[in-house]
Amino acid sequence: MEEFIKIFGGTWIYENGENIEESLRGLKTPENMIAFLANSKPTMTIEQRGDSIFHRTEVAPGAYLDITYQLDKEFDAKDPNDPPSYHNKALVTFNNGRAEFTNRTQLPNAEDNFTVFTVSGDKLTSETTGLEGNKKKGVVGRRFYIKKK
Repeated sequence: MEEFIKIFGGTWIYENGENIEESLRGLKTPENMIAFLANSKPTMTIEQRGDSIFHRTEVAPGAYLDITYQLDKEFDAKDPNDPPSYHNKALVTFNNGRAEFTNRTQLPNAEDNFTVFTVSGDKLTSETTGLEGNKKKGVVGRRFYIKKK
């Protein structure tokens, strides 16, 4: 976890994105959420808390998605709203400087997805695509962040 936090720890400010709407449609995201998510400029904060990683994504002022996880251990990632807009069995792995998030949806009419985080210098790239079994499919949505000093 030390190496993970060394690479990904801190606050990341959104710069721009590519193919976000197309990727969200491929993941069967509800249309009423696509415009909101595609136009959001999220800030991510990743930090170590004991033997876990705390990951907060602020999608709009005062609107947060928080998850806490341990590397290589499956966990429940669920929207606290009722009904939830997402509910995944999730797994985060870390290899060769890459963080890989595998999300198996627990909701009907939604798609499994796979996200990879990589860092080069002070820039983080997040790439998300659909999953069918263990095979990636669909349009890759990319978000680019810069590390807050």
